[in-house]
Amino acid sequence: MIDTRSLAEKFKAHIESPIGKKEFQDYFDKINNEAVIHSNHINRLHNHFYSKELVNKIIAKYKSDEYYNRWIKRSIEPPCDLHWLLFDHAKVYGEDSYHKVINGYFTTESYDYDGFRYERLDGQGSVIIITELK
Repeated sequence: MIDTRSLAEKFKAHIESPIGKKEFQDYFDKINNEAVIHSNHINRLHNHFYSKELVNKIIAKYKSDEYYNRWIKRSIEPPCDLHWLLFDHAKVYGEDSYHKVINGYFTTESYDYDGFRYERLDGQGSVIIITELK
């Protein structure tokens, strides 16, 4: 049987040691740096690159059979990192539209920006759905 009390005491001692404090500080510095980089990406997208044409190209890329099949044939769920970047951009610069979503059973967040609705759906995973508003 595992002595959890002993493990907890060892963990606490490690956290309070100079090495443990440095490890935790390094970990949180890394997370903060990643957040700053992501924020910079969002600002650069907004100030230099964002356009409806870009959004439509990204949507078309991820909907293409060529993109989808390239990942599926390797048994990997196709990544949609640019959808997440666009979603985070809409979250910063757009308008909250969660109250406008109809039948959004799995919708966690929704934002409208520049004629598009960006929805985050959560279930057994998370996905971003981008639809053009008419």
